[in-house]
Amino acid sequence: MSRVIVDVLDGDLFFHCKGKIERSIKNSQEKHFYLVKVSSGENKKIYEDLFTALNYTEYHICNPDDQVDVPWLLRLLCRLKKNNVPQEELSLLTEIYRHRKDILLIHGNLFSAVCTYFLLLNHWKSLNWICWGNFLDTHKVDSGKIAIQFFCLKLLYRKFKRIICLMQPDVVTAQKKYGCRRVFLCPYPGVWNLHSEPEETVEKNDKILVGNSAHSVYSYIDLTEKLIPYKDSIHLTFMIPYGTEYASLAEGVVKLRNLLQSEGFKHDFWDKVLSYKEYEKEMSKYRYYICPYETQTGLGAIYKMIDNESTVYLTGFNFDWLSFLGFKVCSIKEFLERLEKQEALELETTVREENKKLFRHLWEPRHRIRQLECLLMIEHNLNKLDSNWL
Repeated sequence: MSRVIVDVLDGDLFFHCKGKIERSIKNSQEKHFYLVKVSSGENKKIYEDLFTALNYTEYHICNPDDQVDVPWLLRLLCRLKKNNVPQEELSLLTEIYRHRKDILLIHGNLFSAVCTYFLLLNHWKSLNWICWGNFLDTHKVDSGKIAIQFFCLKLLYRKFKRIICLMQPDVVTAQKKYGCRRVFLCPYPGVWNLHSEPEETVEKNDKILVGNSAHSVYSYIDLTEKLIPYKDSIHLTFMIPYGTEYASLAEGVVKLRNLLQSEGFKHDFWDKVLSYKEYEKEMSKYRYYICPYETQTGLGAIYKMIDNESTVYLTGFNFDWLSFLGFKVCSIKEFLERLEKQEALELETTVREENKKLFRHLWEPRHRIRQLECLLMIEHNLNKLDSNWL
């Protein structure tokens, strides 16, 4: 009897989660069961309607109204950390335990530190993790407390059966920085419909879209400071649709606003979470996209702008990864040089068309999902990176 792939997702991230579920159900060849964590009854209803529309019954939505028995080890960890774990997270852990003999696939960073420790201390050998990038490279060993945290993370990461990365630079980080051996490269299939045409033609504006969320706000500030000499010739739109619920990021947004206003920049903010159709339409309005974050973030936004035939400026891991794949993308250094020389910011039409053609070849959903399923169904541990994913 074949084992089931149990996808564990954070349902409060509507844009990320809903599209992944829909694409997976429509293109999968293996059996999937979906565990979705939500923080309200309203959000629960959204996913009930989604699964009903897809005529799919293999799911459970973990929510604050679920009643569960908390394991003693988890109670102890909560007490030691003085941490109140949300009820929906406790429910999710209970459901994961029920499915411990299946193939568990955690998407992104779902859990508090307490619950992550609980998961891995139980030695569940079928636990796989799709790493969304930032979590791997945010811990700098520059103090005693962080050094201890880094050491603990190093031990915990090695307990995963597989760590699946979305780009090659994250594979290198996991292997070299954390000493993980079972690390694989397998990009997401994406939420976009590669065969659809826009319902209406949207004229692109000359604003520069800076992405992709408030999690990048401090890199936004650094970029803005570098752009002060050119403030009269550009208009910036900053994406902050989520992330401001964290105090430090909300503070960063206030600092960014103050900087923009004091320097007299033409600017605005994209601060609403949109449906995918609305998101797609809004993204299509921009001719230029720039992401100043050094490690992996916003790959979906980057890929969408490439598919829009927009000109993309990147740095760090994102730039290295897109260049490795063969896309013609520009560095932020080149962006600043073009501004200084008053050169055109847009790439030639033929280059942008070739970028789109390559993207649609590489990210065909059925192929991408099948690759992920094949990787998860392998029962023995491979210590080599599969470099033939293309």
